[in-house]
Amino acid sequence: MTVTTHLIYDDWTMRSCVLMTRGMPERHTGANLAARLNDCVEEFQLKRRIAACVHDNACNMDSAEHLCDEWEDLPCFAHTLQLCIKPALVIEEVEQKVARCRKLAAHFRHSTTLTAEMRSRRAVMGLPEHELIQDVPTRWNSTQQMLQRLVEQRLVVTDVMINPRLTKKNDRALLLTDSEWEIASDIADALRDLTVTTEFTCKEQYVISSDIYPVVCGLLTNSLGSADNDSDLVKECLRDEMTRRFKPGSIDTAASTPAIASILDIRHKRLNFITRDQKRACRAALESRLDDVPLQVQGKDDSLGTPSKRPRLCFLISSTSESTASDELEAYMRKKSQPDADPLQWWKTNQARYQTIAHVARQVLAIPATSVPSERVFSKTGRLVMKLRNRISCKLVDQVVFLSK
Repeated sequence: MTVTTHLIYDDWTMRSCVLMTRGMPERHTGANLAARLNDCVEEFQLKRRIAACVHDNACNMDSAEHLCDEWEDLPCFAHTLQLCIKPALVIEEVEQKVARCRKLAAHFRHSTTLTAEMRSRRAVMGLPEHELIQDVPTRWNSTQQMLQRLVEQRLVVTDVMINPRLTKKNDRALLLTDSEWEIASDIADALRDLTVTTEFTCKEQYVISSDIYPVVCGLLTNSLGSADNDSDLVKECLRDEMTRRFKPGSIDTAASTPAIASILDIRHKRLNFITRDQKRACRAALESRLDDVPLQVQGKDDSLGTPSKRPRLCFLISSTSESTASDELEAYMRKKSQPDADPLQWWKTNQARYQTIAHVARQVLAIPATSVPSERVFSKTGRLVMKLRNRISCKLVDQVVFLSK
C-alpha cells in the first residue's frame, strides 16, 4: 500500500512526496485499508490537515473511504474515465470491427517482409513515416491509437494486401472493406479526445482537481455530441456512462471540492461549463468554506507597512480599509478569467489581495485529479522487488522508495 501527499508551499509551487510504502499481509478489506490510512495519519501527525483522499474506484477503497470520515473522498479521474470507456469498447458491433483491425495490424507486425515493403511504399506515397500499432488489452487508449494508425496508413496497407506477390490468397480476407474502414475511422475519431484527456491526466504535475469538470463538460458538449455516422453507438454509450458517473448536471456536483477548485482556478473561474443554478450553488459552497477560515488568516497585509503619520484620536475613527471575505470574493469574481494562465503563479502574484480566498485556494488546488502518482510508485517498487531481491525487507523497500521520490 502506497500513500503520497500533495501540497502547495508558501511560494505556490506544487510538491508531492511518498509518505509510506508498506506491505499488507492481511486481507485488503475496506476495514483493513481504513485502519492503515488512519495509522498513516497518526504516524505523520496529519490529523485535521487533510483536505481529500484521491484513490481508484476499487470496491475495497470505496469502503475504506466511507469508514474515514475526517477527509473528503475523491475517486481518481483517470480511472473513472477508463470505466466510462470500457463499456463502449465491448459493444458487439464495435468489438467485431476492433477485432478485425487487430488481426490486420498483427499480420503486418509479425512479418518483417511486409513491414519493409510498407516502409518503401510509404515513402513513394508521401504518407507519414509511422509504423502500425498493436493494441494492449489493459490499455484502452492503445486501441484508439491502433485504429487511428491503420486509417492513416490505409493506402499503403491496402496496396500491400492486394498484391499477390506479397500476400497469400487466404490472407487477403484480413483486408477491411470500405464500410469497415469508415467505421474504424469513426471509432478512432470518437475516442481521440478521450485519448488526449487520458494522456493529459497521466502527468504527475499540474493536473489538479480544478480541471475535472471543465474537461468532462467539454467532452460531453463538444466531443461526444450527436453525429450522423456509425460512431453514434460509441458516443451514446460514452455520454451515458460519463453522465452517470460524473453527474455534471447535479447541484451536489456543483458544490463539490473539484467544482470549488474550478472557481478558484483563474482559467475556469467563470464556470461557463455549468448552469446558472449550479454556479450559485458553487459560490455558496465557496462562501461556506471562507466562513471556516481562521480569523488570523483574515488579518491585515503586513506588507503594506505603517503610515508615517497617523491622525490624532485615530482610535475613534472606524477603519474601512479592511476587507471582509465577502468583499474579497466580490472583487475576485469581477476579475476576468485567464485561460492560458498558470493558476498557481497567478495566486502567487495575487495572494496579498485575496488573503482569505488564497487560504482556501491553497487547500483545494493542491488536490490532484488522479491517483497516478501512487500508481507510479507501484511501478518503481516492481523494479525494486524482483526475483533477485526477493529477500529485501518491507522496511527497506519503504525507505528506498521514500528517498528515491
